Formats: sequence, structure tokens, C-alpha cells
Amino acid sequence: IVGNRAKRGGGVFANSGALLRFYGGSQHPATLDSNSSTAAYPDPGWPYGSGARIEGAGTRLELHDSWVLNQTGDCAIVAVDADSVLIDRTLGADCHDPVRCSLLAGNLCGLNIENTGLTLRETFLEENGPGEVAFLEANSRPVLIEGSVFARNNLGRPRIITLRSGQTRIVYSTFADNLTDATGWTQYVLGLEPADGSRDLTFVGNLVAETAGVLVDTYDSPAMWDVWNELFDCLIVHDGTSLPPVSTGTQILPGSSPYFIDRAGHDYHLNADSAPIDICD
Repeated sequence: IVGNRAKRGGGVFANSGALLRFYGGSQHPATLDSNSSTAAYPDPGWPYGSGARIEGAGTRLELHDSWVLNQTGDCAIVAVDADSVLIDRTLGADCHDPVRCSLLAGNLCGLNIENTGLTLRETFLEENGPGEVAFLEANSRPVLIEGSVFARNNLGRPRIITLRSGQTRIVYSTFADNLTDATGWTQYVLGLEPADGSRDLTFVGNLVAETAGVLVDTYDSPAMWDVWNELFDCLIVHDGTSLPPVSTGTQILPGSSPYFIDRAGHDYHLNADSAPIDICD
């Protein structure tokens, strides 16, 4: 689905309990590329969704072994009051690309999830921006980000992921080469903005190998940790000043450390002797 334009859902619009499933194969990905939403805020219906927008009870979007590239006008994937969004890798070694089998890259911003569940697994999210890579206001819905890589995203806004609500688990994922001081803002991996709904955050087993910026933005309010039910454990991070008081099993190591096989070549597999391997139980 390439080069389409619409006010909402530039590539795909689905509602009323629709089920959309995209499957890549061993030769080619299923692809959303260079689609655009043409509505401009504050036109009705924001957020609009440049690649895909889903809405309404029971509506689901699944992207398996797929590429979502170069969407403009709004966030690439938007879900509002829908059932769920699933983005993952399924084919393993047989995939069309042995590393970037599931990919979101080069989009104006990545995911905008509102009152909808999200599962994001084994996916590369790279070179998106200047918008946030993920805005998550899932209300009381589950959000799982697992085994994914956030790298070289060009942030004009100062957070990779903004969390407003949801039952959120971010686990066994890598954050590298996103945060710089070039914009004049302090850059953050996570930003916490309490809204209605569950405020549960599990951040476990992650490697945050940034060379600048701060891990968590709580808007200079230590009381934010009284609003969220959080678990931070088994982490390697470049900066620990913003971690909650209850964080455990955390090592503070320089973000410039040579964790990866070929960082300059964007190969974020871990070296065999990399510090994050088996650091916890």
C-alpha cells in the first residue's frame, strides 16, 4: 500500500469491528510506504493516521513481518477506542530480512495508541521523527513492548515514548543512539503524564545505551512515582538520576560502551562479552 492520501488513514482506514491482517513472507514484507494523512490539526478526527487508522469496538490491526516506512502528515499507526494493534516478527530465519523482519522507519512519528491494546515484539523502530516514536494512552488496556530496538530516532519532541495510562510492560528491549542535545531540549527515553485509567509500568531487562539525555521525565515531580505503580529492575542504563526510588538490579554504565557487534553499521546484536548478557537471574 504505497503513495496514498486521505484525510484519515492515508493508507488504510478501518472501523466497526474490522480485522486487518498483513503478512510478509520469506521473499517480501507486507508494506505500507509513503502514505499521507492530509487533514491538519485542529481538523475533526485527530489523530488522523498516515499509514493506518483503526477505530471502534472490536477493530484490530495486525502487522506480521511487515515494513511501515516514510508515512507523512501524522503518526504512522493510529488506534482510537479500538480493540488492539499487534506488530511482530513471526518468520524468524526464514524472513525476507534476517534482522529487520518487522520495521517502522522514516515516519513523521510512529504509534499513537488511545484506549486500545498494543503488542509490539521483535521490531526495529528507527529514524522516525521529529514526533514521538510512541504515544501511549491505553487507558486500562494492556501494552507490551518486548525484544524491540529503538535506534537513531530523530526527536524534535523530547521523548521517545510518552506514557499517559495503560498496563504497560517494556521488557528486553534496546534503546541506542536516539538522544542528543542538538534540539536544545533535555531528551528522555520515557515521559510520564498521568491520565485516566491504569498507571502501571514495568520496565525490566532493558539496555538503554544513549550517549546523552535522561531515562525518565517525571516533569520534575518526585510525587509522580506515587501516581504510577512502577517496577524498574534488571537494567543497564547510561544515566540513573531519574530512576524511581524502588528500582533494583540496575547498573549504570556509559552509553558509549561497546555493547554491539557493529554500532556504526547499525547492527545492534550484542557482543558475546557484552555486559547486558545474563546480568540478572
